[in-house]
Amino acid sequence: MQFSILFELTFEARAQVVAAYKRPCEAVATRWTLSGYFASDWQPAHCERATMPVALNLGGLYVQLLQPLTPLPARPQKSLAALVERVTKMQAAQREVDKTFARLEQEKQFNRKVEINATLRQRKAELEGLTR
Repeated sequence: MQFSILFELTFEARAQVVAAYKRPCEAVATRWTLSGYFASDWQPAHCERATMPVALNLGGLYVQLLQPLTPLPARPQKSLAALVERVTKMQAAQREVDKTFARLEQEKQFNRKVEINATLRQRKAELEGLTR
């Protein structure tokens, strides 16, 4: 991990940790691509902190610090890249569910509502599959 950064934001006696997963760019080998940012909940700034995890290198330390920030639990034997990809797919699926729900709320005709509701149930099932 080149230049992995973990941000600590402070605001009105509260603190939040924010980080993004970096990976080499597929198109240009010298560039890095960022995933979306992952953030912890806001905590009191002066609360006791957990100790740093034990790691053999900075890349391993960054992985151990980033995993708790992701909204999904890590699966055993899976890499952080796979977890980040799953989170990205889950967020896209959630956006699709939200769009479909908005279409359902706006639709007036019953027969179209039935079709949209079937699509909504299917998309919710896909989202549920990604979150497990």
